[in-house]
Amino acid sequence: MKSTQQQSVKAKKPERWRCQKCNRIVTARPIESPRCPHCGENLRKCRYCKWADTRMWECTNFTMVSMYGDETGRLRIPEPEFSRRCPFYESRLKVGFPLKPIHIASIMAALIFLIALVYGAYIRPQLKVMEVGDIWANLQVPQAARFLTPFYIRIDLRNLHHSLHSGDIVLRVEGEIIQNCDFVSAYPPPLRTTKSKAAVHCFYSPIQPGSWLIAELGFRPLHTGEFGGKLVIFQGGRRTYNLSLKVNVAP
Repeated sequence: MKSTQQQSVKAKKPERWRCQKCNRIVTARPIESPRCPHCGENLRKCRYCKWADTRMWECTNFTMVSMYGDETGRLRIPEPEFSRRCPFYESRLKVGFPLKPIHIASIMAALIFLIALVYGAYIRPQLKVMEVGDIWANLQVPQAARFLTPFYIRIDLRNLHHSLHSGDIVLRVEGEIIQNCDFVSAYPPPLRTTKSKAAVHCFYSPIQPGSWLIAELGFRPLHTGEFGGKLVIFQGGRRTYNLSLKVNVAP
């Protein structure tokens, strides 16, 4: 019901034209009163109709051409000022919303960019860089391991600062060890672990001032040979240590 009412209201909305002579907006002119009430211009001239081809001065409406066209299938408009009482007249002078969807989209994109620019430059709060304490790291890796028997990498981390925490700790193991061994355990259990073909990440909480984090990461060799790799330690989102790993897996 509501939709029907809305369509009815929309249908009753009067059409408006813009006079090409005085540039004023007027209600659509009926056949019996075609002239602009302000300047007297005839607003129902054929050249103001959407069916008019003003380059060739022809009418392109199929019904009109079939009824009044000449032997060549053309209906010529005698002169630019010509008008006829045509039931198929559709004015080019209609006044609608001036912007097309592509214009609206372009304006919205420009506004979003401008708002982001202003926000980044003036509104966004200036975040203070969080200070974290320095950490000390020690790595213990077995020189030899046996095929299909787990071996363990031990990482000792200490926050050397007396009042600042270390920031979040991430242990990343990468290289041939990951490609040739299964990651089987981490102790103490990390907050989160991610594994891929390229690396293993273990996420730990910040180390309190003067405290230790002693972690052991377990791997099970799937192949024999000598495999290298790296242990990368991230502290508060920045790379702090980049330590080499190497283990020889015997049959």
